[in-house]
This record gives sequence, C-alpha cells and structure tokens, in this order.
Amino acid sequence: MGNRGVRILWLASGFTLLVCMAALLALSRRFPYGANMADRPILLLVALLIAASLPYFASILLALKRGPVACLLPWIFLCGLGMRALLLPSAPILEDDSFRYLWDGAVTANGFNPYAYVPDDLLQGEGAPDRLRQLASEAGIIFQRINHPWLSTIYPPGAQFIFAIAHTLVPWSLAALKFLYLVIDVCTFTVLLRALHATGLPATHVVIYWWNPLLIKEFYNSAHMDVLLMPLLAALLLAMLTNSAWRGGLLLSLAMATKIWPVLFAPLLTCACARSNLWRAILAVCALGAGAALLVPLAASRVHGEASGLAAYGNGWEMNDALFMLFPWLTAQGSSLFGGDLAPALAHRAGRMAATGIVAFVMLWQALRWVRVEQGQVHRNAFLPRALLIITATLFLVSPTQFPWYFSWMLPFLVFVPSPGLLLLTATLPLYYLRFYLDARDHVALFHHGVVWIEFVPVWLVLAWAWWRARSASKHADRHADAMQNFAAPLAGSDPS
Repeated sequence: MGNRGVRILWLASGFTLLVCMAALLALSRRFPYGANMADRPILLLVALLIAASLPYFASILLALKRGPVACLLPWIFLCGLGMRALLLPSAPILEDDSFRYLWDGAVTANGFNPYAYVPDDLLQGEGAPDRLRQLASEAGIIFQRINHPWLSTIYPPGAQFIFAIAHTLVPWSLAALKFLYLVIDVCTFTVLLRALHATGLPATHVVIYWWNPLLIKEFYNSAHMDVLLMPLLAALLLAMLTNSAWRGGLLLSLAMATKIWPVLFAPLLTCACARSNLWRAILAVCALGAGAALLVPLAASRVHGEASGLAAYGNGWEMNDALFMLFPWLTAQGSSLFGGDLAPALAHRAGRMAATGIVAFVMLWQALRWVRVEQGQVHRNAFLPRALLIITATLFLVSPTQFPWYFSWMLPFLVFVPSPGLLLLTATLPLYYLRFYLDARDHVALFHHGVVWIEFVPVWLVLAWAWWRARSASKHADRHADAMQNFAAPLAGSDPS
C-alpha cells in the first residue's frame, strides 16, 4: 500500500472516531442527573465505547507499521482536538465527581481551606463560617449533588489550584473547568512530541495518547481530574531522558501534589538523574521534601477520623477489581488451613498490605535495574519509559480501585512502549459501566464476580503471551551470542604470527 492509501486509512480512522464522539455527545442527553437508572441506555454507551476502540487500534497499527508520515501530524492533532471539543458541552454520563471539583474550587478561590470542612458541616451548621454557608446557597444543585458529603475532599493542593482557577474564570462552570483541561492536554501533546523526538521514535506514536477514546470520554465527558497529571508525567519522563535532575525533582514534586501516587517514581528518578550516591540522596530528599510540603494542607486537615475522605478511600474503597479480590480470598484460605477464621475486615487489610508489597517490590526492582543501563547493557531511552510503565501498570492492576479513568495514568508511557495487553484495556474497561445497568436490576453481584473477570482476564493473557515471546526471543538471542563467541574464541586466542 502506498502513501496515498496510508493517508486514506488515517483519515478514515480519525473521521470514525470523530463520529463516535459526536454520538457520545448526543447520547449524553439521555443520561439526565437523577433519572431512573433502569431507563438509561447504558448498553448502548458500552457498545459505543467498545466500537470506538476499533478505529483507535487501527490508527495505532498504522503508526507502528508504516513509520513517520510528517504531513499526518496536523491531522492527528486537529482530529484529537476536535474529539475533545465535541464533548466540552456534554453532560457527565454516570459520573458525579465534577460536583466536588466545582465546590472545592469555589471554597479554595474564596480563601478557605477545602480540607477543613465537609459539606455535611454546612448542612448541619456545625461551626462553618457564614461565607461558606452563603457559597453553599449560591452553588444550589451543585452543592446538593456532591457525592459522599459526609467526607472531606481527597484531591491534593495541585488539583485544588486548578479548580480554583476555573472558578475564578467562570464560577460554578463545568465548561470552564473542561476548557482548562483542554489547555493542559495540549501541553501534554507538545511534551510528548518532544519526548518522542528525544527517543528517536516517530511523532505519529503520539496518536496512542491523543486519540484514545476512553481517555477522551473520561476527561471531557466525565470531567475526571486525572488530566491534570498527564503533562507532569510526560515532562517527568522527558526530564529523565535528558538527565535533568533538578527538573525531574521539581516535576515529581508537582505530580505528587496533584495525585499522590507518583511518589513511586522517586527511587528510579534518583538513580537515573544523579551521578553519585551523594547526589542521589540529595535529590531524593529535595524531591520528596518539596512534594510533602505541597501536601501539607491535605495532611493538616481531617486526615483522621470518620470524616476523612483520604482515610476512607485508603482503607475501604474497592471497585472494579479482579486481581485484588484474590488477595483477601487467599489470605482467608490460608488462615483456614491453620484452623483460624480470619474476619473479612482483617482479610481485606492483609490484601491491601500484599498489594502494597507488590508495588513496593516492583518500584525498587526497576530502580535496581538501572545498573544494567549504567553498564551499557540497555539504552537509557529504551529503559526509562518501560520502567515507568511497569511501575504504573503494576499499581493499576493490583489496586483495589481500577476505575476506567485510572487507565489514563499509563497512556503517556504507552506512547513509547505500546503494550498490546495494556492497550486492550481501552476496549475492556468500558464494561465497568455495566455495573450501573446490573445494579438497577438488582444483579450487581454479577458485575463484581463476573464482569470484572471479562474485563481483565484477556488483558492478563495478552500480557503473559507478550512476556513469553519476549523471554523466548531473549533466550534465542543469548544462545546466538554464545554460539558466535564460541566460534570466535579460537580465532581470538590464536597466535597471529
């Protein structure tokens, strides 16, 4: 197929995705807030999102198989921009986190600590300032629709800063917040292009991030705040690729202040960007210290007790998980073998400890593997994106909460390491929304113990297949190298005279 045929396929894939996003915009009007869940077209939503993954996968194949086509980059950008713009006026489908964002932004913009009061305090009049009660009255249905109003907000100060800017621009406007998302996302696109140039990969690989339909749905329809983290992750990778220690430390701190989990990158950052153990220690202390300082407002207010949103999320949230469910079950089974009867709460706590241990092990393992890069066995540009992806994917796959929008954390790194198994999540994670369909029909147990396996088992199988192929190829390469060395050894050892 010539270049003309490739361009036609690119145009067809992008146009199909634009049609899918336009259909999603139209579909969002059939999901009014408060409507009977059984009457909402949830099956149509799931089918549309899965169908949108097909032209997306086609575009990835084009980017990987056909190499760079410079003239396509404007089309890739404009098409992705158009998909996002189409969903700016859409109403969130089956999600309500945006009401908390708007409320937090108003509280922060008016000079109050968003962690100091929970919405229920204002409803009950328990020591809340008059101005806050006035804000609640101004917010109207936005305040009334805040989810989990008995808990304090869990969003770190970096996110609160963006929420406050959106409120300052246009008070109580979800469209203003989405517009800021769009500006931030264009920054992500730009940084990814720079990082692709630094690694020598074709610029068209950016389509893996820029055209992902699940990401676009979760950011520009559901309005999830994880979009704020994307440019920081991309810029952190670029800083590590260019060996910029101070920039990497600053970006890690900002990422931690936006979403706490990037602290997992600290060991790898210090190994990759510092040239001695002393400088590694200094970089680690500075980066973690700056991140901790940015999190002080969150740490100083309501992190303990029944009203703590952060504690409730860390101790009790569990949703759309498959692998994590095995940890408490295995713990309980192990206890029963020794005649014990472990309480479910203790089994789940043990499961969280096991998941934390796995993530910590992978985090340190990737940092220790840096030795191979220093010895010249692996190239820096190949190692770093893969290591960051492995850490992030492990966190996602063993987490007790595997929401579709958390998948976005991996996408900046998948641009450089397009893992088929992880990219398959684009097509399987929309099944998460079947939870609402089944819950409305009193069959939610079928989701928790059936649908989640359909979501993740294919992903695990493809990941296992890819690992086996890579392992077999590595063994074959090692055998070939050993054979060549044995063949050359007599020559190398012979007397030239």
